[in-house]
Amino acid sequence: MVDYKEKGYSEAEVEILLKIERLTGLVDVVVKSYVKREEFEPVQRLVYGLVGVILMAVVVALIALVLQ
Repeated sequence: MVDYKEKGYSEAEVEILLKIERLTGLVDVVVKSYVKREEFEPVQRLVYGLVGVILMAVVVALIALVLQ
């Protein structure tokens, strides 16, 4: 960690710089935990498939009710 007080920064500037350092650390954590598109694609296909099957069942049920 850089000692900002030795470089001649005021107390308020040191506080701002320390907060910026903490925020950049948090951004690094978020970027590392981000799910890439390649990793998400199988899950997306599974969910879309299940939604398609459910919607198809609803449509078939409605058609069956109309035809009776």
